[in-house]
Amino acid sequence: TWTFKSYDKTSTTIDKSNGKFVGTWVFTPDPTPEKYEVTYEFVSGTPGQNLPKEVLDQTPKTEKDVENGTTVTAKEPKDKEVKVDGGTWTFKSYDKTSTTIDKSNGKFVGTWVFTPDQVKKTGNVYVTYKTEDGRILQGPTPVKTNANVDEPYTTEIKTFEGYEFTKMSSDSAPANGTVKEGDQNIVYLYKAKTNPPIEEEKTGSVIVKYITENGTPLADPVVVKKDAKVGEAYTTKQLSFKGYDFVKMAADSADANGTVIEGEQTVIYVYKENTPPPTPIGSVFVTYITSDGTVLLARTPIKQDAPVGENYVTELKTFSGYVFKMMGEGSAPSNGTVKEGNTEVIYVYEKVNKQDPTPKPDPNPQPKPPVPTPQPKPEPKPNPGTDANDHVHKTSPNKTPNTRDAQPVNESIYLIAASLIGLYVSIKRRKSL
Repeated sequence: TWTFKSYDKTSTTIDKSNGKFVGTWVFTPDPTPEKYEVTYEFVSGTPGQNLPKEVLDQTPKTEKDVENGTTVTAKEPKDKEVKVDGGTWTFKSYDKTSTTIDKSNGKFVGTWVFTPDQVKKTGNVYVTYKTEDGRILQGPTPVKTNANVDEPYTTEIKTFEGYEFTKMSSDSAPANGTVKEGDQNIVYLYKAKTNPPIEEEKTGSVIVKYITENGTPLADPVVVKKDAKVGEAYTTKQLSFKGYDFVKMAADSADANGTVIEGEQTVIYVYKENTPPPTPIGSVFVTYITSDGTVLLARTPIKQDAPVGENYVTELKTFSGYVFKMMGEGSAPSNGTVKEGNTEVIYVYEKVNKQDPTPKPDPNPQPKPPVPTPQPKPEPKPNPGTDANDHVHKTSPNKTPNTRDAQPVNESIYLIAASLIGLYVSIKRRKSL
């Protein structure tokens, strides 16, 4: 800063001569501003859990050379959830969202909390066969060990010589069911056989049907058991059908897994039709313009409402007086695959400068040398055994080619040379800018 101090005198009296005041200014340089830092620190918000390296690696870098009075906003970690063995660390927040530097360093403290993974619940299923008076015939035998809760299980009535099945124990788990947390015990009860009068053996059948909600069959009925002994165990399974999802067992369905009873049982699986998601589509358009925005060929559809992923191809077109320069800013690739929505392909052209790159007239023009006349190529000699008359076209060595035939070739060469020179000058001008 320049500061005025004073004149050499406060006043002067004119005594037959000019007067003069001399003022003095002094310069004081601005003080160099102090620089400060803003640091980040992560802490655990879960008692007894220390932050692992995977979380600490998310800590933002220290911000240096921060001037006094600057307001700094806290930087969010790259990943706000970090999965580690046993659970997940989740970033909650910083102690503040921003801080203003006031002649001291700033600091943000971020808190993470740990959520342990849920432990899957498991259970065991055992089956025991014993008499009504408590004598063990077989078991307990494991049916499921450390199985996931809700996993299905099945058991069956067994035969033991001299005994017959009577019922399930009152404290027995279901003969067929799903795993519960902890232990389940299935107990079949038997009694000693007597010699009752011979009776006709009771039998039953089990049929499985797969139908839609409106009753339409999805498959032919399946006979699981036919004229099987009453009490014999049966199992069925849920099938998959393209375009349908299983929803429930019918209200009048027998158990999916159970035991044969006298007569006929029907197990009915009910499905509903699923609606496939709509196929994503897109369109591709191509536009040809000049570098100043003039449209050479208006926006033209290449693909309309085509499936995403379908290939498309565009082409580099030619326009009189223009040369291709580049693909437009934001243009999609000239060839590629359809994306959802609209894809725009933009070709940009530059006008050909046909003028002489040195347009100033020559004060002392000299006549241009004559255009050289191309000489005819010597006619190849026919190979031995080949008749010279077999050639379709012959040129007499004394014939001079018509200069009018060479004129278009020379003009084309001049035009191409002028275009290249104009392009070179344009590039040099851009570089100088």
